[in-house]
Amino acid sequence: MKHRIHAFIFIVFMGAFLFTGYSLLGSPGPARVAEAVMERGQIETGAKNLVTSIYLNYRLFDTLLEALLLLVSVIGVTQFSSLALTERQFTSANHMPDGDGRKASAIMAGSLGPVYFLMGLLGVYIIVTGMDGPGGGFQGGAVLAALLINAHFAAGRLLLSREKAEKMEKLLYVLLLAASMAFFLFSGGWNTGGHRFYLTLMNVLIGLKVCSGLWLIYLSFLSGGDMQ
Repeated sequence: MKHRIHAFIFIVFMGAFLFTGYSLLGSPGPARVAEAVMERGQIETGAKNLVTSIYLNYRLFDTLLEALLLLVSVIGVTQFSSLALTERQFTSANHMPDGDGRKASAIMAGSLGPVYFLMGLLGVYIIVTGMDGPGGGFQGGAVLAALLINAHFAAGRLLLSREKAEKMEKLLYVLLLAASMAFFLFSGGWNTGGHRFYLTLMNVLIGLKVCSGLWLIYLSFLSGGDMQ
């Protein structure tokens, strides 16, 4: 009980301290940053979508840490679900067959093919055009993960094995680091076209990483319960 009281006092104290400091500064930062991004964002990064210019250029390190957070979250969920799986002696998701034993409706299985195709197109479109319009790697990756989850949930189809998804996610994070470091080292000599190539590449890598990460989380939760 003492620890909770101390933690509560600390949170209140830090909140009051930060709020007071922010008030004394007169909140000069956000307005100036917003004005600068709106004035120079498209010129400096080549992206019409200023959100993309922020999270893949001006705040690139935040984005890399967010991607790392997803990777760590997936590892944590996988490890804890594996422990629970061992304790309860359920079948591991690592060895799930293409069909998990459920009888899928023939009408549903036959009609979902075009839907999956459209979902895949939508996910790719959101990723690739996220530089100039609404969307980006995170949103498009979530759409692609929804495609994988729906295919398995509705028809028992495992479109991407767990082993391949795990390898993909780790490799994609390494590629994200490599691409961002290359941009950091050589961006001074790039023109707007070079920036646009970099932004598209980063969106694609992030989209695939988010897709594989969410798919792994789904498989981990699935393996922790009865799959019949």
